[in-house]
Amino acid sequence: MVVSNREPYIHDFAGNEIRCQVPASGLTVALDPVMRACGGIWLTKEEEEGYYLGFSNEALWPLCHIAYTPPTFDEADWNTYQKVDRLLAEAVVDEVGDSDAVIFI
Repeated sequence: MVVSNREPYIHDFAGNEIRCQVPASGLTVALDPVMRACGGIWLTKEEEEGYYLGFSNEALWPLCHIAYTPPTFDEADWNTYQKVDRLLAEAVVDEVGDSDAVIFI
C-alpha cells in the first residue's frame, strides 16, 4: 500500500477544460505506474491546501530541512493536518483489514 499526501499530477483549469501537468518530481515517476495499476483515493482541494500546502510545506518542511525560512504555524492548517492524518490512517486500516501489509508512506 502506498500512502502519499498528494497525487503525482497537477490539475488546473485552462478556460473550460482541465489541464493535467506532469511536475518535475520523483513522486510522479515512482507512484504513477503503481497508481495506474491499482487505483487510489485523493484529498479534496481544501484538505490539500491545509495539509500539504499549509502545515506540511510552511511548518514541517522548514523545521525538518533546517531551512533559512522560519516555519509558519497556522492553527487552521494544523487542524486540517490532524484531520487528514486521521483520514489517512482510517483509509489504511479499512483497506488492509486483518491482513499483513507493507505500507509505504
